[in-house]
Amino acid sequence: MTDVKATGAQIEQFPYDRNQLRLAHPKISFPRVIPDELAAAYDVHPVAEADRPADQAGKVVEQNSLPDLIDGAWVLGWAVRDMTAEELAAEQAVAMAAGKAECRRRILAVADETAQINLAAAAGANLLTDEQRAVFTAGVQWIGQMRAAWPALVASGVDLADDANWPTAPAGAAELADEF
Repeated sequence: MTDVKATGAQIEQFPYDRNQLRLAHPKISFPRVIPDELAAAYDVHPVAEADRPADQAGKVVEQNSLPDLIDGAWVLGWAVRDMTAEELAAEQAVAMAAGKAECRRRILAVADETAQINLAAAAGANLLTDEQRAVFTAGVQWIGQMRAAWPALVASGVDLADDANWPTAPAGAAELADEF
């Protein structure tokens, strides 16, 4: 629990704790747990923490540095402010990196890098059957769709973990990759 040392509505020190009260009054024999009523006699009051407001797009929620006296009780509240241009840019960069990483993770879950290299080599050397070539071509197109999709998904703010938001891998792509 955090306390405030305050006379009336005037804050003298925050944060303040009951051990500081003991040190400030060495000749007083305080009980092991100092009750609020006794602490108040020395202008030391408990501080309650207000509920944190919900996060909002483009806003920053910050805890106030000092409590306010509200209806006779000290409360440490929150401030909501607009993000600065730098904060917005940083948040966007983090979101874009997460989108790109999720796209990569999903592609590699179907065909890891080794399989992609080996398939491309086999296709280039004309070693794939017609059926394999059709699946390979569909897979390459799907990878293109995935790479094109992630920036728009990030911009829209949808849940990147939801499979429904992503292009579906073509039938047989994972099985073909497993062969290579």
